[in-house]
Amino acid sequence: MVTEHHLNGTYYKYYQSEGNSNLLVLLPGQSLTPRAFWEFKLPDGSTHVDYFMKAGVDVILFDPHGYGKSTVFKNYNRIEYANQITAVVNQMIKPYENKVVFGFSTSTAPALIAGHNGYFNKIIVHSPLIRQRPNGQFFPDYEISKQVMEVDFESLLENRIKNISDKLIPQSNKIAGWIDSVKQISGQSWKAPYQTAQDIMTYYCFYRKHDIQSNPNIPVLRIVGEYDVEIKSSPVCDNRFKQMFPHHKSVVIPNSTHFSMWENNSNLTRDAMIKFIGE
Repeated sequence: MVTEHHLNGTYYKYYQSEGNSNLLVLLPGQSLTPRAFWEFKLPDGSTHVDYFMKAGVDVILFDPHGYGKSTVFKNYNRIEYANQITAVVNQMIKPYENKVVFGFSTSTAPALIAGHNGYFNKIIVHSPLIRQRPNGQFFPDYEISKQVMEVDFESLLENRIKNISDKLIPQSNKIAGWIDSVKQISGQSWKAPYQTAQDIMTYYCFYRKHDIQSNPNIPVLRIVGEYDVEIKSSPVCDNRFKQMFPHHKSVVIPNSTHFSMWENNSNLTRDAMIKFIGE
């Protein structure tokens, strides 16, 4: 059964099957709804969500304020973002053996915060970013006066993927037809809170009292692509994550970039998630 919901301006799509005993909450990237990562059609006609469901995992695809199909826009705040996730899962009446939150890149911090709010018993982060800037300075290439980030798909494809991410990998490994499939979900352009990108770069500088503390009682899985631009270009940030979460498990997806769910080895990303959820 698939249902769509709005709660206090957020949007979530809920896939559930009576026999499934696990729950996975998937968060967006910086400017893409999670549907673009997990609901696009694979060559066999299935989606990643289909595979999760077959493995006994119910799925929530979550659009917080300012993303996708959410109906409310607010300036980005990682604590408020985490609270929105908590509000959604508090609506769940179905009992689950394992409840997992997944953060991708810029949604690392909200996923970690939500994961320590009491509902989830496991956390997965893909390409986790925790950066530091002295004295709370903002990076000059981000205009803090802006509220809305307008993303054009062709620009994202050309600049972020082809000219940055894919230049690290010896040969592009994208799934055939992924562009058209993603466009069908997200359209040609979309919007997100501008300060999303800024948050990861000032992780320690703001909301100090809300910094994430490592809890060895909550298992954490870290997934990165072998040619992940965020990890390759920011080894200090990656090391900071490892220091903060020394008990985490780590999986490296071979011949993959920052966007491993769009690539031919995406089954390895998905399988690592399913294995971790069921452990």
